[in-house]
Amino acid sequence: MNEYEQTLKKHRVIGIRHTLKTFKDDGLLDDDTMYPDDAVDEIKDDMLRLARKWYKIGAKRGALETLEAFLDGKFEVNKKKNGEIEIIANMDELSWKRGLNVTVGSEKKHINSRKYKLKIKKDLKFD
Repeated sequence: MNEYEQTLKKHRVIGIRHTLKTFKDDGLLDDDTMYPDDAVDEIKDDMLRLARKWYKIGAKRGALETLEAFLDGKFEVNKKKNGEIEIIANMDELSWKRGLNVTVGSEKKHINSRKYKLKIKKDLKFD
């Protein structure tokens, strides 16, 4: 290995250490993470954990909004003579506005309110 290649290797290692330090300082990696492969695995695990968390939060919010729509009379529930239950939607979509507080690494952020909606035919599979 010539001197130029050794210099490049040295700078690459220094760059990786600086990158890992920045991620650690922002709370995105544990302080004991020393290798890029470990850092990538740790971030992937965090991304999956957060995806599961936000999926659960979104599912809960959608369920609460749907139940509230039932209570507000936006759906009719009828029982047919043969025992089948029929649900009739009196609107095309359920919608609500909501802001979110999130934690990214060690930093707390607020996502401004935005409109969310569930289309009755597409998302809730009504005929």
